[in-house]
Amino acid sequence: MLEVLLSLLGGVLHGAILAAFRCEKSLRRFDRLLLPSLFIFLFFIGYSVGCDAKVIAKFGALGFNATILALSGILGSLATAPLAKRIVLSNKRLSHMISERRISRKTEAPFAGLRSSASIMISFIVGLALGARIPFGASSCTISALTVWSLYLLMWVAGVTTGGDRNAMRTLKTTHPLTLVVPLLIMVGTLAGTGIVAHVLPNVSPSQAMGVGAGMGYYSLSCALITNKVGPMLGVTALLVNLIREVVTIGFAPIIVRFFGPFGLLAVGATTTATSSLASVSICAGRIYVFLAVINGLVLTVAVPFLITMILQVGG
Repeated sequence: MLEVLLSLLGGVLHGAILAAFRCEKSLRRFDRLLLPSLFIFLFFIGYSVGCDAKVIAKFGALGFNATILALSGILGSLATAPLAKRIVLSNKRLSHMISERRISRKTEAPFAGLRSSASIMISFIVGLALGARIPFGASSCTISALTVWSLYLLMWVAGVTTGGDRNAMRTLKTTHPLTLVVPLLIMVGTLAGTGIVAHVLPNVSPSQAMGVGAGMGYYSLSCALITNKVGPMLGVTALLVNLIREVVTIGFAPIIVRFFGPFGLLAVGATTTATSSLASVSICAGRIYVFLAVINGLVLTVAVPFLITMILQVGG
């Protein structure tokens, strides 16, 4: 686990250095490398799962558990949304800043995130099918080593793209302290929801459920960390749980805003509000929430690896 976090932090430092020396071409190369490195990692995860007959036999149960955990995490975070709204908007200065501040970001079409999620799932499914049908005679040690090294690559590239994003880092540095209430309450609600429901799920401990929920929509990183720490079975659950959360955010954004308001959409979207679901926030909640969405997503994204590590270490 320490090696994974060091890969991520090393990548952040690498990206910050490239940004400081304005190496834009190098940063663009890493941006283009991020998705392929994710495909490679998930392919090896899928392949290792496909080779494991025990995991395949329980795949249906994993999907059921993932759905329950995803919904419990979403409902838990939604329960904290009214409190977050009351605290944030009670501050007149912060309320004005949210309405006036604009973040210059390149946003994608509101449903482009769904296509991205589908393509990522395809890489996992291809690996799964090949592992189950055509094992290639590779030993489990070889597959494990390839998975670990592809994980290191993914963490390093993700770190470079984060550290090299000057706008994102500047936004994080200049955030109003009270805006941290929103991601903090989302963390609390998600962990509470997944921790409680774990008591009625078979073969899932509260610490494992909270570790999976702590991904908060960041499926690639949560899957990688949990697979490395616990194993592919819980890693697959983490992948499915956090993919479901992203798909619900993007696909049901208008309904979420209609019944739970803009802060409800921020709660459900969690880490994705700074990336794939940002356009949905802008369109369905309104542009005045873009600033808060970016802060929310960035803070949670930074918190995810440390939160998962801490939960799994304490839970044993």
